[in-house]
Order: sequence, then structure tokens, then C-alpha cells
Amino acid sequence: MRLSKYYSILNLPNGASETDVRKRYRKLAMQFHPDRNPSAEAKQRFIELTDAYEILIGKKQAPPQCTTQSKARRAAHTGNPAPTQEERMKEARQRHYEQIIQEHEENEQYFKQLTKGVKWKTLRISAILGILITAGLLADRFLPSHFEPDRVTHYSLNAGFGGDEELLTAIKTEMDQTYWVSKVNYNLYGRYPSIITEKSWIFHEPIQLISRGKVNDSHFKTHYSFRSNQWIISFVLLLPLFTLLYKRKNVIFTVLFQLSYWGVNAALIWFLLNNDHWLHFLTAGFV
Repeated sequence: MRLSKYYSILNLPNGASETDVRKRYRKLAMQFHPDRNPSAEAKQRFIELTDAYEILIGKKQAPPQCTTQSKARRAAHTGNPAPTQEERMKEARQRHYEQIIQEHEENEQYFKQLTKGVKWKTLRISAILGILITAGLLADRFLPSHFEPDRVTHYSLNAGFGGDEELLTAIKTEMDQTYWVSKVNYNLYGRYPSIITEKSWIFHEPIQLISRGKVNDSHFKTHYSFRSNQWIISFVLLLPLFTLLYKRKNVIFTVLFQLSYWGVNAALIWFLLNNDHWLHFLTAGFV
């Protein structure tokens, strides 16, 4: 390839993307910049890097391959002497400075795109929803519970693991609900399959199953629910708020923004649609 030489100068594979070329040039140029490395070898390397960079991004054409003698004859024929190393260094510095300015302007434009328009408004809405849902999950810890009658129809013993390697049982009920509970005994699925499900007030999240016995009731804690993972969910839902408050012109903000916009919004939609959480949320748990 005609350009393979210039990819090699930047230590890149042939056909590398323009983004990779820019990143590698920025890294190597800082290493060999004459302000940081005054050696003659570094100066020559800096000139080569800058020439290779401009050729690969299409800012200038690659010179035709020719020998040193033919270059001298061409310069003599045209009457234009070959530029000295100092002149080439001055040009390389100027081009490097222009590249820094261009990248700065591109970063400014990208930052404005993130913090203006529909995406930024969407992120604000996500932050408000995240705060309200987190507040609802927290309030569910203190509000009274709902108690709904149900009946066990199917079960699968030792179908999963909870905390501390605790064996869990999957329970399916007449209300077409599936619960993962621990410390199951014969009373729940054999003698007394009729149960009462205790659920949180706002989001109707299962807390425990109560099996009504002749003398004593048996209580079975539920697992794998939004309530049992409340603190992880709250952290995720509050990520848009943290992104709004952080708002810096750096890579961390960009990662937080993309994660919040795509990841957290998807999690919000999934949470609200799951088990009619949106309806419970709008009615404050009364429906």
C-alpha cells in the first residue's frame, strides 16, 4: 500500500480509522514534542509524525516516491530550495497547534450537543423520575403493607440460590405470580397451599408469603424482587441526577451521559412496565 509507510510511522495497522489516527498522533506528538523532548532525534520524529498524520487524514497529499538525488534535482529545477529542518519544525509545530485547536472546537461542539436540546431535557426527566421512584422505594420500607390472598399451584424445590448460598424455591400461584422464597417446608405446598402475599404499599412488591396453618402461620421471605435489590436499583436510578450535577467537559461526563441516557432510561422503562409499577406509582399504591 502507498500509505502503509505512514501508518507504520504512527505504529498503526494499515487502514486504521481516522479516529485511531488522531488518537495515536495526539499521544505520540506529546511524547516527541520539542518542548518536552529537545533531542535532535525527537525533533525529526515529531516532523515525521506530523507529516504522516496530515497525509492519513487527507489534509495533504502523499509526496511521490523519489530518491534524495531526484529531490535535489527537482528543487534545483523549480528554483525552490528544500526546506531546512528548522523550517519543517516550525511548520510541524503550527500544524500540531492547529490540530489541538480543531480538537478543542470539536469537543466544545460535542459537549454542546450533549447539554442542549432533546437529549438533555430527556435526561432531566429521567433524573426527576429516578428521584421519585427512589423515594417511593424508600417509603415502601415504612408504609403499611397490602395483603392479597392467593394459592400455591406449582413449585420447584432448590431451583436457585440466595444470599449466603441459601437454597431457594420457585413458587407459582393461581394469580399467575412467581415468587422465589427461602426455607420452604411441606406446609407451604402440601398441607396449607392457601397463602397470603404481603406486598409493599406503593409498588406492590412482594415481601413475604404467609401460609395459614391450623395453629401457627409460616412466613417465607421472597427473593429476586425489586425490593430485595432496592439499594442497587436506587443507585442506578439516581445516576442521571449525578450526571446533571457533575457536568464536566471530560470523558467521565461523556460516559455518564451515555450510560444514563441509554442504560438508565431503558431500566426506567423496564421497571415501570414490570408488574404495572407505572399504575401503582401514579395512584400512590391505591391501585
